[in-house]
Amino acid sequence: MSRLLSVALAALGERWRREAYRFVGIGANMKLAVNLLVLRCKDIEVTRRFYEQLGLSFVEEKHGTGPQHYAWESGGFVLELYPAAEGQAPDNVRIGFSTPLLADLSGNLRHSSDMNIVKQPYAVADRLVMLLEDPDGRKVELSQPLHR
Repeated sequence: MSRLLSVALAALGERWRREAYRFVGIGANMKLAVNLLVLRCKDIEVTRRFYEQLGLSFVEEKHGTGPQHYAWESGGFVLELYPAAEGQAPDNVRIGFSTPLLADLSGNLRHSSDMNIVKQPYAVADRLVMLLEDPDGRKVELSQPLHR
């Protein structure tokens, strides 16, 4: 938001400020969608292979003088794997993927020697869930909606 707009809105009373925010699309009426997640990895090659076992297909990228990294895109969402900087610990996020048939995927993953399965498939409310751990220690949730 521009400095001029901020000053103008500050001069208004609370009621008018809410109206102005609604008018210019700021606040509760703003529509947001997550479109990017960057994972910092100890070894992006090992982490890339892990996520490829889940069915993701990465493209190698390099922007200007930045580091070589990998990107996967699906429906406007981009997942990027970047190398962690020297001395930097990998991030600690939990990431989830939805699949129409978890049984097929989990069957393949159980036979992979480099796959760390934290929890075998289990049911919660409206979905079937399996919990993995990626090479950097992140929890990775695979889920399938249950239609009752």
